[in-house]
Amino acid sequence: MKYDNMLPNTTIRTYDRYKVNLKTMADVVYSYGTAVAYADWQEKTLIVPVYHSVTTSRHIYYIAGEWNLKVVKLYGCGLHVK
Repeated sequence: MKYDNMLPNTTIRTYDRYKVNLKTMADVVYSYGTAVAYADWQEKTLIVPVYHSVTTSRHIYYIAGEWNLKVVKLYGCGLHVK
């Protein structure tokens, strides 16, 4: 769905696999209405700042696959790249 009164490139996109609870807008991934990750296109990574549930993690990895990005977790013991 697109809103004309918003900034350019703010189309909200839904996905066939997770139709209701997974959305993206610009470079941000939303799971259950919460921003959970963002894309760094120069580094080809999907940045995850904090820990999320198993289901939300599935959403993050699904988008990483769709966008052909590596997931980088910024939480826990050091930097984790998968």
